[in-house]
Amino acid sequence: MCDFTVYLEENGERTIVATDVIKAKKKDGTVFLMDAMGDTTRIEAVTIEIADAMMQEMVLKKVECN
Repeated sequence: MCDFTVYLEENGERTIVATDVIKAKKKDGTVFLMDAMGDTTRIEAVTIEIADAMMQEMVLKKVECN
């Protein structure tokens, strides 16, 4: 199974926000990440910048809220 480590990129730096993610869904500027155990992590005001199955990583980036 392909699972992702998910990073949040802010100010040029990446921090891990979730691991073993098997599903990602974006709705109204919020990304919902589900891991292999079925637990969900919610990250608000982000966009998906990279989803790389070969590297098993996903990068989220904060968006400006007006």
